Amino acid sequence: MRGGHQMCIDVYSEIIYLFGGWDGTTDLADLWSYHIPSGTWTCLSQDTSCEGGPSPRSCHKMCLDPERKKIFTLGRYLDSVMRASFYLNSDFYVYDIDSNQWTLITDDTEKMGGPSLVFDHQMCMDVEKNTIYVFGGRVVTSISPSSPETVCAEPIYSGLYSYHVPTNTWCKLRSDMSKRNPSDDISKRNPNDHEIKSRIGHSMLFHEKSRLLYIFAGQRNRAREYLNDFFAYNVDTNQIAIICDGSDTEFPPLASTARATIDPELNEIHVLC
Repeated sequence: MRGGHQMCIDVYSEIIYLFGGWDGTTDLADLWSYHIPSGTWTCLSQDTSCEGGPSPRSCHKMCLDPERKKIFTLGRYLDSVMRASFYLNSDFYVYDIDSNQWTLITDDTEKMGGPSLVFDHQMCMDVEKNTIYVFGGRVVTSISPSSPETVCAEPIYSGLYSYHVPTNTWCKLRSDMSKRNPSDDISKRNPNDHEIKSRIGHSMLFHEKSRLLYIFAGQRNRAREYLNDFFAYNVDTNQIAIICDGSDTEFPPLASTARATIDPELNEIHVLC
């Protein structure tokens, strides 16, 4: 049994990949594949860190490029006793399925203009543009035993980022609304440019035909503010369209840590709460 593991599917080869997680005692670094037609599991690695891959981890995220046969993994949760500053680098790996090879893209995405070390975020792959989108997640911060206020501080959440694979370039697209500069002139803001509430436990899906990221549900803050909003982000125009602000009773209540998939052919999103 495990929790905090991640899975992704290659729809062309009908293979599911599972990596990492927590078994109740320790984090794991094993990599498995499941062949759907034959119903068979294969252990690809007992410990990817011994093969140039990521260290044991949980609450990370993975996304798969089915055309180029690559799996990308980013983020992880760290227990408070491990949060010395030198542990907080945000490493970023890619796994080549055909060659069974791991490559460390960078040992710290933050230094490249990408997100800090986060957990419980979401990742989506735009296969056509060879671009990864990362949204939300809680930033892992260092905890000092001599500074108890660091334990009581409000959580920090990550914004929306894109990563262009061919040029190895990160771009910050949106910040969490709590990071907005208080000195900004509200009257000069575009009224159609909606702010984003970063979060954990949310869902994010990419519609490859309409070029939209769909984001909904989740929670934030120590008071557990559960979010029931639903919005779409256009990756080409950088515009946000609010589908539901959370107040419409015609929409079903959305749960934190729900699981969702998208069918771009039928234009349907399926949610398991």
